[in-house]
Amino acid sequence: MLRGIYSYLRGILVLFYSDQCFQIFKLTQSWYSNSIIRKIVKSEVTGMIGKIETNSAPAAIGPYSQATVFGDLIFTSGQIPLSPETGQIVGDDIMSQTQQVMKNIAGLLEAAGSDFSHVLKTTCFITDMANFSGLNEVYASYFTDNKPARSCVAAKQLPRDVLVEIETIAIRK
Repeated sequence: MLRGIYSYLRGILVLFYSDQCFQIFKLTQSWYSNSIIRKIVKSEVTGMIGKIETNSAPAAIGPYSQATVFGDLIFTSGQIPLSPETGQIVGDDIMSQTQQVMKNIAGLLEAAGSDFSHVLKTTCFITDMANFSGLNEVYASYFTDNKPARSCVAAKQLPRDVLVEIETIAIRK
């Protein structure tokens, strides 16, 4: 039904991702101002947003989801090196903490129907850029064929005083 409406309106939808909320902007404003069209588009997009919950990654410790999906896109929340079973921090050095973070991400991706070969973008947060090479060594072992786009940012402090946090954007298999 929506494809017919889109064709009829000849509009282009642009989706912007911000703070895990999607805002829809209709470039053909004269058509989009019709409240019926706006409600149909909003309900279709809202129905496409899903939440991922799994025991293979730490439970959310705040008002957020472990991961969300929008169509075939998967957005994981930042993962820190917590054991999914105990909720305790795993490791005291960058390599062991990064290993646990990547295990947590693997659990989320699997629950969402994906894996590391389908990751499009990562954002890594570390508390000390001197740890960059240790992060890179573990990180590279998970991205052997697929090399996603990546940002790495030094943060003054991370939750629970961990050394690393990583979030991803992926697509389903």
